Amino acid sequence: MISFIEEYYEIGFRSAEIFAALAGIIFFKKYKYDKAAKYLIYFLIYVNVIEVVAHYPTLLQEDKSLKWLKDLLSGTAFLRNYWWYFIAWFIGSNVFFSFYYYLISESKKIQFYVKYLCFCTVSVQLIFFILFLRNLDYDFMIYTEVINLVIILFLVSTYFMQLINSEKLVVFYKALPFYVIVAVFVFTITTTPLVFFERYFNLSDPDYISLKYVVNFFAIIFMYGLIGIGIIVSEAEVRK
Repeated sequence: MISFIEEYYEIGFRSAEIFAALAGIIFFKKYKYDKAAKYLIYFLIYVNVIEVVAHYPTLLQEDKSLKWLKDLLSGTAFLRNYWWYFIAWFIGSNVFFSFYYYLISESKKIQFYVKYLCFCTVSVQLIFFILFLRNLDYDFMIYTEVINLVIILFLVSTYFMQLINSEKLVVFYKALPFYVIVAVFVFTITTTPLVFFERYFNLSDPDYISLKYVVNFFAIIFMYGLIGIGIIVSEAEVRK
């Protein structure tokens, strides 16, 4: 099974990302009055753009006509795509989930905390990016992953506190935010621990490589699969 996952790893998680984005596009009119849902759909499309752009190192390796660009980037952090994932995903997801929760929250006080917490954490992440730019690798992402974990735990806990104290609790399964919050929470607490062992990601440690593939494979499919299902089955919250 592990060998199967390793072989079809990219196809599997890309299919999940595309499924969620397509579900959003197809059911976009269903959420035409829901700002948070439309914002989510735009983000799902953005995720697919991230993955397309992230393949540029492979293109540089295989396309001989781009040798000049490869030589130009040689010796810099931009020859690999760590910098791109850091800006587009680590910082991008922080901003997205914070703003998404800002839109679905019904508490002005919590919205205030979310806005300024996002500003502070993104500022810290950008400082890390500048400090680690010359030797950009996954070691420095430990700090940003922990920051994102703290953000997600805060958003999830406040969401469920509001849900428990509201009348929406009896129909929680009809609300798209429930699917999004659960999907992101499970993905974050599952994948974050892997970052602490990323330095062991090399051919001399096949056990860790297999573990990483399996965990990421199911975590990504679960997150985007659940979000896609949520877009399809949930009832739109009309907000005029």
